[in-house]
Amino acid sequence: ALHNVCDDNLWTPDNPLTPEGEQQCQKAHEEWGGKIFDSADLVIVSPMTRALQTAYLIGGLKPDDKRILVSPACAEHLSGATCDEGRPLDDVRRDLPWAQGFADLSENWWTEERPEEALRVATFLRFLQERSERRIVVVSHGAFLGYIVGYQLENAQNHIMTLEDSLTAKKACERSAFNIGFAVIRQYEDAPLKRLAKAPLTCLQGLGRKHAAMLASLGPKTVND
Repeated sequence: ALHNVCDDNLWTPDNPLTPEGEQQCQKAHEEWGGKIFDSADLVIVSPMTRALQTAYLIGGLKPDDKRILVSPACAEHLSGATCDEGRPLDDVRRDLPWAQGFADLSENWWTEERPEEALRVATFLRFLQERSERRIVVVSHGAFLGYIVGYQLENAQNHIMTLEDSLTAKKACERSAFNIGFAVIRQYEDAPLKRLAKAPLTCLQGLGRKHAAMLASLGPKTVND
């Protein structure tokens, strides 16, 4: 998407795909997307514009396709950069008139409170496991999917999982996760990363033995996005 090639767009909400990204999606459609999407019983898509574009381009989906469910449950994680925030549903409908599946989406969905990212992923996996459909395609984002597949997916790449694979991933995500909020003083607990990056070192506080032990047991883990 645009924020990956233009730094100014890091502070623009809900960027679309670049022309190169659209070409990557078209190539993926020809190589594997058409077959996988055609056989799907359900297609779950993040509400972000780039994800909706990706789903329709790779899947070759039609505007009247009833299998599509747009869900904030697999939306991009909120990194603190504006590009990871959504836009009002009315704006998305206006700009993407061919997109469907918004029945369960609120107007300002990205402003709703979210749990820790790993727990959000675990909840999403539980949701998938409880669905009646057998073949489900999920179109989401690299950081979110990294929790599930265990590595950083390339643009327009696919990864096929069985039910057993998803159960293993859910268990891993349900383990305790380290929250950076533990490491900053109260004044900065809810601050976005943009503000933390410019904050003085005095914003940091000691982790304490409990949280330090938790971090040591988990090991540092980052997922590029």
